[in-house]
Amino acid sequence: MTKKWWQAAAMATVLGMTTLLATPAEASFSDVKTSNSHKVAIDALTKAGVLRGFEDGTFRPSVTITRGQVAKVLSGVLTLNTQNVENPNFSDIPMGHAYYREIAALANAGIISGFTDGTYRPGGGLTREQMARMLVNAYGLTYNFSDLPFSDVVKNSEAHMLVGALYEYGITTGRTPTTFDLVSSVTRGQLATFVYRTTQLMEDLVTLELSPDAFYVDALDAYTYEVEEPIISLRQAGHRIIVEALRPGKTTLFLDGYHETEEYYEYAFSQKYAVTVGERNGQLTIEMEEDDSLTPGSTIFSADDIGFAPKQVTLQTLSGELIDTSMYALHYHVEEQVYELMLFEAGEYIATFTDGTGKSQRAGIISEMGETELYVYDALERNTASITFSDLGFKPVKVEYEQFTGMLFKEPVVTGSIGTDAFIIRHAMVGDAMFSYKLTGASGDVMYIQGASYQTAGITTIEYTVVTPEEMASGIF
Repeated sequence: MTKKWWQAAAMATVLGMTTLLATPAEASFSDVKTSNSHKVAIDALTKAGVLRGFEDGTFRPSVTITRGQVAKVLSGVLTLNTQNVENPNFSDIPMGHAYYREIAALANAGIISGFTDGTYRPGGGLTREQMARMLVNAYGLTYNFSDLPFSDVVKNSEAHMLVGALYEYGITTGRTPTTFDLVSSVTRGQLATFVYRTTQLMEDLVTLELSPDAFYVDALDAYTYEVEEPIISLRQAGHRIIVEALRPGKTTLFLDGYHETEEYYEYAFSQKYAVTVGERNGQLTIEMEEDDSLTPGSTIFSADDIGFAPKQVTLQTLSGELIDTSMYALHYHVEEQVYELMLFEAGEYIATFTDGTGKSQRAGIISEMGETELYVYDALERNTASITFSDLGFKPVKVEYEQFTGMLFKEPVVTGSIGTDAFIIRHAMVGDAMFSYKLTGASGDVMYIQGASYQTAGITTIEYTVVTPEEMASGIF
């Protein structure tokens, strides 16, 4: 496989984004005076060729901009491919429409979707909320939930997320200090300022853009395992993924690709990338290269799961051969208070946790080879489960049992009995099955136990949850 490699030192060089001059040459519009608050933005966008005035030499900054004109501006700033586009099938945008290609390019990139009635309404005005949505989608802006001062933006609404992103990035300060004004139409001058501020902000970031087209797929998903002091951040911008450099260091990015079908997204590929963020002349740089090495797999246990705090773990094959300790590792994560068992080789194993005082707990472990990493499955050995009467709220007098095996066998995989102070479930036979107990008390009280018994690497476990009649009826438990 030919390795793919990306590098960047500034966002504009990778996104193909139109670079706007910080001190642009002045545009000679008769109605845009030096005192006009939008003049710098209008001059910059005009110089870049993404805004035009009128034949009479005016720009008309106070005139409402149409949704069609906005498509023209955004597709130009983002330098989207407007020649090879798929018809988004808006009912009011025929292929001969003046803005067909620009609107189609934005729709293809996942930046716009039109209205629920299937129209785009190119001649209509653009509200300030719609403008916020377009900018957030176009640039992958995210909101980190800082306090928002606008009283007309409902908290936790979609508008709250959109306007919050613009506010945090310093793209908007609102119509007034306490209102954003979601429904007013955006003027030509206002749009110029919003786009100029956003573009200037983005040009200062160091990023890479991953586009589905570059991987011959319809959709991408990316993730990392960074938790503390991340090296990069990932943002979704329409159908694109933007990788932003945050600080020098190395990390790993996992990328999955999908083909779109009529009913669902079909998995296409997975690829791992080594990402290096460096620094050159005080400026961050970012490089990303395919990494064909296999990432170790891991599974998580808590002390409650195991029954004690383990001091060590040993692994052996199903035939009893001990596995060298270089092939696995047990880490304790203090903050989460969990134990992570990492495996560096595919196989089926029996893990034995011990605490040094004679306590031990076995678990079946299966580590399978994926395209980029090992996938790990586990089952802590548990042949009995005890549900106290206090947890149930009563002592059962009647027990009803069902199990679901996909018609593989009829014999029960578990048996249930009423003990002195608990209802006890015991493993009965080898086999994977889901089961359900309906327990009824002397006063007619009812509780359910929904569970499963299954094997992993020859180790059997019983898992269950206690369910109320209300939860059972709703199907949510």
